[in-house]
Amino acid sequence: MEHLLKLADEYQAMAVLDLCVKCLKDELKSEENAVKILYLANYTVIAREDCRLDGVREQCYALIKNMELAEIQGKTEYKKLDRESLENVLVKRNQRLETFFKGIYPQFIGLVECCLWACMEQDQSRSYITPCPQHFSSTKANVDLLERIKSCSVCTRMILQLVSFSQVPTYNFARASPFGTPASSVRETTYKYGGSCHFDNQLITIIQDFKNIFSL
Repeated sequence: MEHLLKLADEYQAMAVLDLCVKCLKDELKSEENAVKILYLANYTVIAREDCRLDGVREQCYALIKNMELAEIQGKTEYKKLDRESLENVLVKRNQRLETFFKGIYPQFIGLVECCLWACMEQDQSRSYITPCPQHFSSTKANVDLLERIKSCSVCTRMILQLVSFSQVPTYNFARASPFGTPASSVRETTYKYGGSCHFDNQLITIIQDFKNIFSL
């Protein structure tokens, strides 16, 4: 295909170009070949200027923006892309990520707020989490979470209490050595809600980083 496109460009052989355009349009696009097809669709001047390949290029960009960066850069043709194509790949991928983060941020913050509220409502007499008297009306927050943890140590402590409440510390005791050394214990943590993904004390930093990303 590269040789045919180069031939069509060099000799303005429209019949050859038509054949290449048809092949590129008919080729089933996937994450496996999207970078290669994009490279071919922009390989020569005559190909880049052919509006019939606009749809091909958009199909490729749509696939590439959902791929991992390492996977994109691992494609042989990635380093061969022209500058405009490289910029479009990165811009469209960044737009996809930005849209995703903007959508997930209120969901994430809302989930944290719900967890705080649910823990305080579950058994207020045991005081797992002590609500900040300045920023809470009973168990409901009256100030945005990010603003609270930026300026209030009590609200920050509430997040740490939430983390602690979600954990169940356990101890595994190692066997004593044959030389009479006392057995050592190793502290491990399990989580009340199960699953393989868990939040911890880094939750505060992550909430702040989310907002910082939107400010870039």
